[in-house]
Amino acid sequence: MKKGHLLMLLAIAFSLGAGQSAGQFRWTKDVRNPILSGGGTGAWDTDTGVPWVIFNPDSGRYEMWYTGSSLQIGFAVSPDGISWQKDASPVLSATAHAWDSLGVAASCVIREGGTFKMWYTGVHGPAPGGIGIGATRIGYATSTDGRHWSKHAGNPVLAAGSRDWETGGVAYCSVVKSLGGYQMFYTGSSAAGLAVICRATSVDGITWQRDTVSNPVLKAAPAGAWDRQLFLPAVVADSGVYSMWYTAEATAGDGHAQIGLATSIDSGRTWTRYSSAPVVSKGPSGSWDETGVELGSVLLRGGTYQMWYDGVNSPTYLPRIGYAISPRLARPTSGEWEAPTEFGKLGFTVNATGTKITKLIFDARNWACGPVSGSWTVTTYYTNPLLGWPIGNHQFAITHTRTSYPYNEVYTVQGTFDSTGRHASGTSALGV
Repeated sequence: MKKGHLLMLLAIAFSLGAGQSAGQFRWTKDVRNPILSGGGTGAWDTDTGVPWVIFNPDSGRYEMWYTGSSLQIGFAVSPDGISWQKDASPVLSATAHAWDSLGVAASCVIREGGTFKMWYTGVHGPAPGGIGIGATRIGYATSTDGRHWSKHAGNPVLAAGSRDWETGGVAYCSVVKSLGGYQMFYTGSSAAGLAVICRATSVDGITWQRDTVSNPVLKAAPAGAWDRQLFLPAVVADSGVYSMWYTAEATAGDGHAQIGLATSIDSGRTWTRYSSAPVVSKGPSGSWDETGVELGSVLLRGGTYQMWYDGVNSPTYLPRIGYAISPRLARPTSGEWEAPTEFGKLGFTVNATGTKITKLIFDARNWACGPVSGSWTVTTYYTNPLLGWPIGNHQFAITHTRTSYPYNEVYTVQGTFDSTGRHASGTSALGV
């Protein structure tokens, strides 16, 4: 069977019918990074990491909770999300002889009716498999000013589970308001230290029910992949689509973390990885984040997505905090797209949320391209058996093989949607 001959390669511009749009992302790191550094040698926050940021409309400022090197949580304020003023002392610390006696870290904070609600990671023993900051559980605290916190008397509110993926501990959560209460997306670790993302629900933010159907909602990639280990999720809901940014490593504790993205259209129950590559990568050689980046939090405000994360470089490997932004790009419009070509009409179908292409369409009756010509008597449709080709960062790549004796015809379509989500351009190729 012959292979490897290119019959045609065409530049194409797609048009479309009516549809709906929502948000996507193109991240740009701030040139002033890092925007927040540690307190220096001997300070409780020699390094600063895992920043969680909200905008407080009553105070008119951004407020950040970050983790210091001593496993305590600090507080800082900013008028613009870039220039920060830290409090001198931590605002949340370990409690002696308690479940979080070895430290507290990685807070998630929301503000409701004048009350700050924090879910945080408590450390109380050796790390599973020797990987990570220690054996961990998740606690809850409240505050009226963001500085003075009262820990919940019944802590921890979530502990290690009985399933293999979280017997080693739970940590690093993101909590979002949802219909009827709250959803928590958290990191579960196996006894060997393999980390995945799980989901739980609660009416009051204190008593949690694990998702026994979908967990883990984001599974580890195959060994050797850049996103084998998954932790530190941050979830934002926008126009019916949940977006989860997460930190990933190829090997647990390798120090070369990068940030990925997954999306959900069923309120966080099932997730699709956004692309096969990180959406925020470690920086170039010599940069402050050249070794790795870890997610802190993501905020949607005024049509712009804002991300705070920490980065490290050699030889110190001390985390510092950086900032990145993405415009709220229009998600590719749902419906039928088409493009006239020299060999007929080429089209595809975008799903209702603009996250996948579900059908590839060729209408190539009596086509001609240079010396090659042919005649198909019917329109040909190809449906991806895996429920769609993903759209990531406004880009898509479709490859479909059609068995047709004596050749295997390989159709390839690649393209990019513009910022409006209503136009796309790219290339199409047919090879055998």
